[in-house]
Parts: sequence; C-alpha cells; structure tokens
Amino acid sequence: MSFTTIEHSADCDTLAALRPRLSKLVKARAILRAFHFAGRPYDFDFDFQTDSALVCTELVCKAYESVSNQRGLTFPLSEVLGRQVASANDMVRQFDEQFGTSAQQVELVAFLDGVEKENRAVVSDVAGFRASHKRPKWFNLVQEGSGKKSDQ
Repeated sequence: MSFTTIEHSADCDTLAALRPRLSKLVKARAILRAFHFAGRPYDFDFDFQTDSALVCTELVCKAYESVSNQRGLTFPLSEVLGRQVASANDMVRQFDEQFGTSAQQVELVAFLDGVEKENRAVVSDVAGFRASHKRPKWFNLVQEGSGKKSDQ
C-alpha cells in the first residue's frame, strides 16, 4: 500500500467510490487495518494467499474482513491466471447482484465513466455502474463517444 494523490489514483478508465453499509466504528477499524499494510509493495503475482505484497482490491478485502465478533464485508473470488483473486469487476458484479436487497453491502457514492475516444470522463448513475461489469474487455477500444457533457 502506498499513499498517492487523488489525481494519480483517479488516472484510469473508470472510477467508483463506494461506501460500506457498516457502522462508523467498523469503518474506522477497517481504516486502521488498512494502515497496517502501508509500505508493502505492489503484488504483481496477484497472490491473495499472502499479504507481503498487495493489490488494491486485496487491501479492501483484508481491511474489511470479518474479525472476531465484528461483521465485515465479503467479496467473491474468481480465478485469474490460476490464482484466486477478488477483482474490481467481481466487486461490481456483486454490487449489481445485491443491489436493492438486504444483502447489499455497499452504496454507490459516485461513478465516473471514461469515454476513451474523447479522452474524458462523464458522471454516470447507479444503472451505468451496475451494467459496467458486463462490458467486454475491449470496451474502451470500441466504444462510441457519448455526446454527454464532461465533468473533467
């Protein structure tokens, strides 16, 4: 885990901010657990079995895992290159499947959707976020311009 500016972290195709449906105390404890991983290198092996190096989704999983008698968040794992990982796409798929049910673990705060061909992002809504995990891997290369006004 490393500390970077929001500009660096948000330099991506799409960006979502999610808020866990947990108490303030549970969220505070998760933040403290996340700080425990500060300074660890990026996990280019995507090995969720160890925490000597981490990827972003692994940090979220470890920070919010249930501990002792404290409820946390659970995320689905899928196999990527022979390893069990929780990908960002898996997390969006889970949000979509749980949306509007008592099982929903997080709320969408904001979703910026990239329009690659126009080199900009647009503010999108919960429906756009829920559908984003269904896009083909090559979506950013083949998408048409949106014609919407940019917030960037």
